[in-house]
Amino acid sequence: MSHLLLSPLTWALLGLFVLALLPCASVRTRQLSWLVVAIAVTATTPFGANLLLQPLEAWARDAASKCDKALAGANVSAIALSGGFDREALDPADIAALSHSSYARGVHAAALYRSGAVEHLYVSGGAKDHETPEAAVMATLLQHLGVSRNHLTVEPTAQTTWANATALSALMRSQNAARPARLVTSAMHMPRATLAFRTVGMNVCPAPTDWQHNPLSLTPGYFIPQRSSVAKAERAFHEWVGLAAYWVRGQWARQTGESLITAE
Repeated sequence: MSHLLLSPLTWALLGLFVLALLPCASVRTRQLSWLVVAIAVTATTPFGANLLLQPLEAWARDAASKCDKALAGANVSAIALSGGFDREALDPADIAALSHSSYARGVHAAALYRSGAVEHLYVSGGAKDHETPEAAVMATLLQHLGVSRNHLTVEPTAQTTWANATALSALMRSQNAARPARLVTSAMHMPRATLAFRTVGMNVCPAPTDWQHNPLSLTPGYFIPQRSSVAKAERAFHEWVGLAAYWVRGQWARQTGESLITAE
């Protein structure tokens, strides 16, 4: 359901539906409908989709640059968040089931480990509708990429970014490991993930990967609707809506005294 609500195609069809069924609607209603259609159609083009995600990735880039300077030479842990499956995993060794985002995050986390920038990796991701947790499959990938099993901790239950934050906060505090940690996730997802982790009291330094922004191009194809742009726009819409929802949730928790560490 959320996939449909966040799709620009849904909003384009809704606007056209209103225009078709309400030919006698007020001028303001028809203007609003045309505006919705125009914005939705624009979002299905590379121009619109990249316009939506550019601020998210720009924030991730700037935050990572500042943190890199602050943590230079420090021995810290890294947190890698799973990014889903392309299909159901047969078992924890089935790394081919990992989505592009999961694979990119795993590769980046492993590179940080091999470079000596981090000394321990925490990987988080639950099973959702799958029997095999995403984190278990990512752990297999990380080991193939040179991460020692002794330097790897798997959190296999969290099914949302907020749950990732709360579960890892509790886990790392129990291990006296709640020191600054590099947070590895997709650049587009980084603002929302960072907000969640910092809201529950964790000191995380963004380590983004899986960059998806394409710079402005004056070629005709950049302004023509494309299926890949629809998918990119949906992900960007999801992040903007999620960012707002997490901010509200954090504010509500502070006002009501809700425990942010144990909230799911």
